Amino acid sequence: MVEDDANSKSAESAKLEFEKIREEHPLPADPGEPDPDLLKLLESPPPSNTVKTYTGFDTKALKVLIRSNSEIKKTRTAVDEGLKLLNTELKFLKRILYKNHNRFRNDRGYKSLRILEKSVNKLEENFPGSCLTNLITLMPLGLPYSGGGGGTSSVILPPASIPQYTALRMWMVHVLLKRIEFCCENAGSYALQRIALGHFWGVAAYQLCVVSRLWTLCGNLNKNVLKLLFRLRILANNLPGKSFYSEDIMKKIFHSCETVTEKSKTKEQPSPEEVLNTSHMNMMMTETNHSSDLGVKVKRGDFINLQSVTCTIKGEDERKLPKPEKQNSPPDLKFLSDLHSYADLKTFLDRETLQRKSDRKSAITRKLKQDEWKQLRKELLSEFSQKLPNKSIKKSRKRLREALV
Repeated sequence: MVEDDANSKSAESAKLEFEKIREEHPLPADPGEPDPDLLKLLESPPPSNTVKTYTGFDTKALKVLIRSNSEIKKTRTAVDEGLKLLNTELKFLKRILYKNHNRFRNDRGYKSLRILEKSVNKLEENFPGSCLTNLITLMPLGLPYSGGGGGTSSVILPPASIPQYTALRMWMVHVLLKRIEFCCENAGSYALQRIALGHFWGVAAYQLCVVSRLWTLCGNLNKNVLKLLFRLRILANNLPGKSFYSEDIMKKIFHSCETVTEKSKTKEQPSPEEVLNTSHMNMMMTETNHSSDLGVKVKRGDFINLQSVTCTIKGEDERKLPKPEKQNSPPDLKFLSDLHSYADLKTFLDRETLQRKSDRKSAITRKLKQDEWKQLRKELLSEFSQKLPNKSIKKSRKRLREALV
């Protein structure tokens, strides 16, 4: 009964956490389909990495480019951390699908989890990590040296087509993240229905926890992806060279990052690990609030008086009474029943020697000193007779028991 109550409270905390995530990441009623024109452009080859040297380039525009490039580096680090955590959660999801395939293969909740797994796999396959790395390496790290005489300096810059192509690939990541969020909402709804029905609600609670963590990660990843799109738009507008796409295509690519501003970009966002830890702590606090007993309130004055009296009594008792000596717990002798032959005895002695080297406090023979252990080991191996194995193993057990007790 106690275990059932604990499990039901865990399921209730999972439901509350899922509802909280649903409120934090609201989704439109109709997700819609991605733009077919942009999907066709994804099949086209990337532009060339030909860089050019520009003399007398505007210093203000160059500062904007360098600042945007540094922000892309910071956001890229947060995105990589989020993808690692997403890969970890994907392993849990695959484990659920593998264990429940035979029982729930025709269930709608199971099918929704399958669709969620495919969407996460697509996200990992289509993330443009190489494109971002290529763009970051081609951008200048700082302002060029002007020679001290105030003359014009030259700077090497990539064409505007590279950030535009990278933005197109990041738009696809944004679309996949929105799809994953819809899949999480759908799978969570089916899990809530199963919990309400009471049929295999433990499996549904486990599914709900994994889906909630995936939704939290994808929501945080989507914010960082929109920041990358915002910075890529700045690079595309300030870099020289011909545009790789038309104006209508560029508006479609950067339409999703119009809500991102410079102020929201500079505001510090929590890392993916902090987001997951916060979500986990909320679930633990919800479960604790259901099961904890706060007790009776104590006034501060009474507590201080009681604490002072306790401290004085404790101090007097410590002066009068001698400190008790530490008592070592007796060793566990169950291992003696597993010794049946010379090979078992040799294996135990080798394993115990390694245990004493690594962690002597947790060893069975921690009572013995090193010289005593070496002498005991030597006697046990030398006195063992292969002609009388049963009699020898009994003597070895008795010798070990006498040495340890």
